Amino acid sequence: MDVESFEPPFRFHVVSSSRGSSGLKHLVDLAENDFVGACTCEHFSMTLIREVRAGKVVRCRHLGVAREHWLQWMLKRVKAELDKQ
Repeated sequence: MDVESFEPPFRFHVVSSSRGSSGLKHLVDLAENDFVGACTCEHFSMTLIREVRAGKVVRCRHLGVAREHWLQWMLKRVKAELDKQ
């Protein structure tokens, strides 16, 4: 899945895996719900949000992809900072 930064550092557009050929992108916000995240996909907004509001840590594929993207970006930034020392 393709990830595009939307409003750094925590908001991204993630291309839909099932409908990406039509250009559908979901807005993912990693900071929402106390950093569990939120996504505009149907699965998250219709099903998972209830579990998140009940205190569970559940994520759709788009949230997982955005989190991995963010982690790789952050690891590179930390390494660059450490290399400067």
